[in-house]
Amino acid sequence: AITVINNLNAELKALGITYYFSCAPICDGVTGTRSTAENLEKYYQKAVARLDCPVISHPADYRFANEQYYNSNYHLCTAAGIIRTDKTIEDLLAQWEYEQSLSK
Repeated sequence: AITVINNLNAELKALGITYYFSCAPICDGVTGTRSTAENLEKYYQKAVARLDCPVISHPADYRFANEQYYNSNYHLCTAAGIIRTDKTIEDLLAQWEYEQSLSK
């Protein structure tokens, strides 16, 4: 997946488009999940080190309880979707503020 993201990022960059990587929602209620805090941190550090694009979020900020999903571990219910959207906007704004501070 890293290679695919980096290739996409290179294509978008050539078009003058900035690609930002954000974490997907992670379900806390899945039996047998390996998404412990330690594993999430390892994943995050590995992704940050290998991705050629800005990483704007941390997986710990995108964990949701099982009851906050609609019909699978990939689809948040409306209320949780709004929370995730607000968090993604917050992450984007922080990244843009950071980028603006670099250009001053």
